Amino acid sequence: MIDALRSARIEAAFPETDFAELLLVDRGFGSIVVGVPPQVVIRVPRTQTVAAAHSRERRLVPRIADELRVAIPRAVWHAAPSTALPWGASAYRWIEGSQPVVPVSGAAALVADLADFLAALHRIPLSRVSDVGVPGPSDLARTRAEDAAVTAPVLRARLSPREFATLQTRLGDILSDPILEDFVPALRHGDLWFGNVLIDAGSTGLEAVLDWEQAAIGDPAEDLATQRYLGPAAVAAFTEQYAELVGGLDAGMLRRADHHFALREINGIRRCIEMSDEEELEEELQSLRNGPLLA
Repeated sequence: MIDALRSARIEAAFPETDFAELLLVDRGFGSIVVGVPPQVVIRVPRTQTVAAAHSRERRLVPRIADELRVAIPRAVWHAAPSTALPWGASAYRWIEGSQPVVPVSGAAALVADLADFLAALHRIPLSRVSDVGVPGPSDLARTRAEDAAVTAPVLRARLSPREFATLQTRLGDILSDPILEDFVPALRHGDLWFGNVLIDAGSTGLEAVLDWEQAAIGDPAEDLATQRYLGPAAVAAFTEQYAELVGGLDAGMLRRADHHFALREINGIRRCIEMSDEEELEEELQSLRNGPLLA
């Protein structure tokens, strides 16, 4: 893959970079990430679906970057699909920062910055991104139903009969709850957990928000749901500050956030199935057993 990136003439976009130092940064559900710290990071999609999401991201980010007070990655270079890179690749300038340590405690700067960031993101006029092609509410509802259908045979085989019956009941209750459709649509990130943010090592403030491939016009409660990974104290402080910034939460937002947090496990299992990633699937099953759907 490294030779393929070189042959795609990435050197021309980053003339000061020594690509002999290219290192593996991460191997995620959707992308392989390599880079030359602290100069360039390259995301290589693992499937055609992820490549399409990267394409939407490249169109979306320039529309919204100036509205947000933290860094978000803008693609500097893009390689079209080829034999060596079947779904292409995108390169970005390296953004300095580190991931927060969770559960977060005593990091008031990060919590305040996350609340400010999401309030600003959710206020962006939808007309600004209407022609970008990001999914909308009906697409997201269809994905939730497909997640449940795709994962059911695998979960039936991997869980005990009692676990599977409990899961099906709980999923049915969530997916049929009309409150899931009772929201004012906003541009939401869709995967804003601590693994997709960078903080300043000194101030612990929010430095950057990464990985916009799941951005969509949908329920802002989905972005509140993922803050729960930060720990109860941080969640309470975040929720209070976000509510103040947006003028209060609608009556069902926290309940919808509960639902979306639970459904993340099902989506994660679907992605493991589609990537044939057995090791990651076992980890997701453990998370499912310990999470809100089964614990």
